[in-house]
Amino acid sequence: MKWLAHYALLGQWDFMDIYEAPDEETAAIVSLMSRAHGAHQVESWTAIPNNRLMEIADAIEATGSSKTE
Repeated sequence: MKWLAHYALLGQWDFMDIYEAPDEETAAIVSLMSRAHGAHQVESWTAIPNNRLMEIADAIEATGSSKTE
């Protein structure tokens, strides 16, 4: 796992940590560790780099299909 950033926020949430995890289980461990160290509420969001999302969209367009059909 690689920590990328830690931000203090003004708004609904107090802090945000950005990190790379090899899988969802590792991300869940980080959330559970945060709770164990005093965080009252945690969320984990999976993110896809924009260029990868564009590759996926191009592949769908090339096949002429989508999951909503």
